[in-house]
Amino acid sequence: MRVLHLSWEYPPRLYGGLGRHVEGLGRALAASGTAVTVVTPELRRGAETPAVPGLTVLRTPLPAADLPEDRWLAATLDANVRMAEVVLRQVPASGVDVLHVHDWMVGHAARVLAPVLGVPVVATVHATERGRHQGHLPPGFSAWIDAQERALVGLADRVVVCATHMAEHVVRWLDAAPAGVQVIPNGVDVDVWRAGPTAPSGPLPRVVFAGRLEYEKGVHVLLRATAGMRCEVVVAGEGTHSGQLHQQAGRDVRFVGHLDQPELAALLRSADVAVVPSLYEPFGLTALEALAAGAPVVASDTGGLAEVLADGAGLLVPPDDPAALRAAVHAVLAGPERAEGLRRAGARRAEALSWQASAAAHRGLYEELAEG
Repeated sequence: MRVLHLSWEYPPRLYGGLGRHVEGLGRALAASGTAVTVVTPELRRGAETPAVPGLTVLRTPLPAADLPEDRWLAATLDANVRMAEVVLRQVPASGVDVLHVHDWMVGHAARVLAPVLGVPVVATVHATERGRHQGHLPPGFSAWIDAQERALVGLADRVVVCATHMAEHVVRWLDAAPAGVQVIPNGVDVDVWRAGPTAPSGPLPRVVFAGRLEYEKGVHVLLRATAGMRCEVVVAGEGTHSGQLHQQAGRDVRFVGHLDQPELAALLRSADVAVVPSLYEPFGLTALEALAAGAPVVASDTGGLAEVLADGAGLLVPPDDPAALRAAVHAVLAGPERAEGLRRAGARRAEALSWQASAAAHRGLYEELAEG
């Protein structure tokens, strides 16, 4: 089985959970005997990830001249052209059995390549534009993104989502046929997140957030909830909401920017509680990684987080409710027995959601489609 993945991000080029998903799935697929090729945009910082037998990463070449940062859409379309060119030049059509496309950002390349390759198309919808806006669709750019998501779903022979609520979203909002949607949860490599050093801690209990600094991630809710609490809040990540969050933050809030996986794992291992305060969360891979690292988790009861934190693996609170979030964080910090119970339940949940299980489900899907 030979699968070609198109992805807007891949480590160390990361913006959120999508790139870590493609890496974890790709490595597990390669370990199971699937030949995996990932085509992804150029790498501007960091070193290429170590080679894995059976997994090839092809990066697009750098453009002759950088586009201004406010020309993000033009840069996205330019990268899609370059991704299609890389495939047409370096990947023979006879060497691909399935094309797997990850979200709308690489949908234009997929629409060029699908008829040329003549193979089944799997599209994973990691998030939706309507979901980011709590079910509403603002006009203009958001409406255009929604149209691209619909086009990708229409191109696909099968749509994959990571949680049950996402299956409902792609059917209701993107017109996917219910029979063509398959739920395959994300996974985690527990050993990668559990092993290694722990970040040094200070005199105060540590509350950790890890993720993109965007409005829908709810970091502003966390800052309101912890204002005046006797704790240190560590915020790991980057995003367009960073400036507002720095203005809102108190003196016991520390922003550490983007962390590579080993640094992030060390930080999560040091957490007295990890918080995922999202207003919208398709799955919640950061919550699963926190469980794997051994941190007690408090999260919003939204999207896929309830599925990730099933069986008592974490505490759930209503989204956008600083008072409820504050009470839950305080309960964990003030109750060592409760915190330890959450750590044990979280470890069991992380063990149950492995990339090996996700890869087996994906491989079964690929074989079904390839056999017709």
